[in-house]
This record gives sequence, C-alpha cells and structure tokens, in this order.
Amino acid sequence: MNSSRLPPQCSAELPTLGRNARRLVEGLDKHKSLDELFPIVVDMAEELDKQAIPCASTVKMFTEKDSEQYKQLHILFHTLNRDILRSLVLGTLSYDLWDKDSNSWQNTYSTHSFDAAGSYVMTLSIEGRRGKFLNGKEIGQVRELLDTYERCCQAWISHMEEDAYSFNELSDQQKRDLREALLIDNEMLSDKDKWDEEDDYQQPALLRKTGDGSIKARETIGMLRDQLWARMNPHDDATYQCSSPSYVGCSQKMGSRMPSHNPDGRTLASPSALHRILTSCIRHIGLEVSVKIIPILPVWEPGQIQLSEVLLTVLAQSMVTVHGLNAIQPGTSSRATIANVATYNETKELVWVKRTWLAENIRKSLNELLARDIYERVFEPMVSEDEVKEKMEKVSENVPNLRALVRELEELMNEQAYGAKELKERALEAEKFYHRSRGMFPNLPPPSSARNDEHFTDFRQSSI
Repeated sequence: MNSSRLPPQCSAELPTLGRNARRLVEGLDKHKSLDELFPIVVDMAEELDKQAIPCASTVKMFTEKDSEQYKQLHILFHTLNRDILRSLVLGTLSYDLWDKDSNSWQNTYSTHSFDAAGSYVMTLSIEGRRGKFLNGKEIGQVRELLDTYERCCQAWISHMEEDAYSFNELSDQQKRDLREALLIDNEMLSDKDKWDEEDDYQQPALLRKTGDGSIKARETIGMLRDQLWARMNPHDDATYQCSSPSYVGCSQKMGSRMPSHNPDGRTLASPSALHRILTSCIRHIGLEVSVKIIPILPVWEPGQIQLSEVLLTVLAQSMVTVHGLNAIQPGTSSRATIANVATYNETKELVWVKRTWLAENIRKSLNELLARDIYERVFEPMVSEDEVKEKMEKVSENVPNLRALVRELEELMNEQAYGAKELKERALEAEKFYHRSRGMFPNLPPPSSARNDEHFTDFRQSSI
C-alpha cells in the first residue's frame, strides 16, 4: 500500500487526521488485535454526537454493548483487511488503489463475480496524480467557488421562490453569483443540457428540491466549505494531498448500485450531491476528477446492510461535518433484507472462506484475549476470587461472538462440498481457535456440529 510510508500524524499530505483516527492507525501499526482496537472505534462513533447532523441512533449502536447491533458491528469489524482498514481511516483509498493492476486490490472484495449486498466507499483523486488529491492553493480556489454557490443558494431560497419576484430585482452581486453557480452546474451536464448565458436564470441544480430540502442543501454546502478549510495551506502549490473526502453508501446489490455514482451525465439531485458539487468545482478550475468506488463490507445476513454502512461511515469519517461527503445519518435507509438466498450464501463463502483475513483477525483477537488472561493470572495473584471472576467475565465478553464465527465456519464447511486442502486447513484453524478459547473458558459449549473426519479427530486428541 502506498500509504504505508505515511506516519499517522497531521501533515501536508494528511491534513485532517483526527486524534482517535490517529490512535486507531497507531494500534494497527503496533499489530494490536481488532478486538483491542474496537473501543477506539466506539470513541470515533461517540464523536458524532458532538457535530451538527444528528447521529444519536448511530452512537447508540456502539455504546449499548449488550445489544445485538453492537455484537454484529464487532463481527463486521473483524472482516476488514488490516491494510484496507488503515487506508480507510487515513482517507487514502484513492492513493493506495489508483492503479487498477496494483496488488493492493487483492486486499479488497472487488474481484467477486456476483452482486453482493453490503457497503462501499466512493473516493476521488485528480487525474494524472497517481491517486493524490488537491494542493492547498487549489483547495482555496474550490472553497471560493463553494462560497459563491452557497450565496447563490441563499439568494434563490430568500427571493426566487416568491411568485412575484423578478430577475430584474436581483442585485449585481446576486446575478454574478447565480451566473457562476450555473456555470459550475454545467460541468456535470451534457452539451445539450448546459445553461447558456443567453437563457433566463434557472434554479441551481443542487436546489432542485423545495422547502426544507433546499435549506439543508445550502447548509451542507457551507459544511463542505468549512471542512475544506482544514485542508488548505493557500501558499502551498507543490504538495498534493494523499487523503481525500469519501462518501459511504450501501445497497442490496453493490455491483449494480456503485456505477450509478459515476458523476458523468447525472444531475446533482442524488444521495451523493455533495460529491457532485465538489467534482463540479474541481472541474471548473480546470482539473479532472478520477472516481474510485470500492466494495469494503459485503454482508451475509439480513439486517447487516445498515450496520455495515454505519461502521464504514464511522471508520472513514465520511460525514460532511467531519471529513467526508455524507450529509445524513448512516443506517437510515430501508435496505434491510437480502432477497437472493444464493447471493447470501456466496457472500458468506467469500468473506469466510475465500478471503483469509477474517480467520487471521479472529486468531489474533482470541490469542490477545487469552494472553491477557494469562498475564492477569500470573502477575496479579493477590486479587480476590470475586475480582478474578469479574476480570474473567470482562476478558471473555467478546469470545462468544468470535466463537460463534468459528461454529458458522465449521457449518459452512459441512454444507459446502469443496474438499479442497486449503479449506480444510482453515477449518482446522477454526477448531484450534475454539479449543484455545475453551482452554481458558472451560464452560463454553462445544461446536454445534461434531466432525467424524479423521484429521479433526487427530487434532482434538493433540495438545494445544
């Protein structure tokens, strides 16, 4: 990954790295388990409670630790490749994946041949810069255009929606702002649909809604403009940023949904409207935008679609009030089911069997949990029995979730008639995870399905 050379600290190349995001990347670089890092993700979610767009439901999912949603978020977190997770948190997906032939794509789910449900990230860079974004001077130019567009929205909302209002009553400044906004809109339109200066003024594309929707659009434009301020050093025209704003989306059919976010030939009245206005402004200063859309979290159970969107939004910091292009609370869509059972099974096979990092992450988390328990037993022998019991319960609170993954992997292996050596080895690893956890927590129930295979029998008889 190109960003592996970048330390997790604010710099000209990474200008918007927050404290908790830095902590998470530092933990990854120190090879900490994802179970140990998940509390930092909770901290990142709680930060959303302090920003302007209400996200109370999102925060609640991360703070109610006994809820099913919390357990599912913890499991989904373990399905992420560690390199992709680092890139996601740093905001460098475009930088790391700009080359379609790069080996880094092997760390994603992009090569699957079916239309999986789940969540994806849309991010952008500038053509010809090998995945990098704008420099400080260019961001200053984009911010000026967003200022103009916001003033145009304000003028339209305040005056143009009155039936009796005449274009002649616009001030000279309002006319200049409206003209500039319509020329920015032209950047996203085909030649036949472009506004011509000989035509009457028309409503800016971002405001082709009425009432509160228009007001919200104007406000989110201001949020995007203010967010870009953190990225700007107006005197720097040599350093291109490796991080860029991202947009998180979800779908029952990611493969069909993701191409619709290509900005060419579409209006701004879409869920990714802020992405479109930013793209238009960048084009208006003479640059071309490259869009990358990466499937990050395919899901295998009904109800996980919204949870995957919530988790990705938190990790990518993609709310417009943070560093991204999402303007509504994640997890609020109605995409709650997976209609195609075959796709559900294929996704499960992809995530659990065909990609290695779920098993690797489970192994690391369980090993860390068990090692922590051994440490407490050896180095804290003077504590009371009640204190030991309390510590054991705390340490083991996530083991049932991880062990449930092990059981499902076993069941999947029984259901599928593959018989490949690699798959059997992974099932052996899963059995090993179970026995390691049971060694510390002897009351855990055995796997739901017994195996008669001689290899598994031999394995059970060997010492761990």
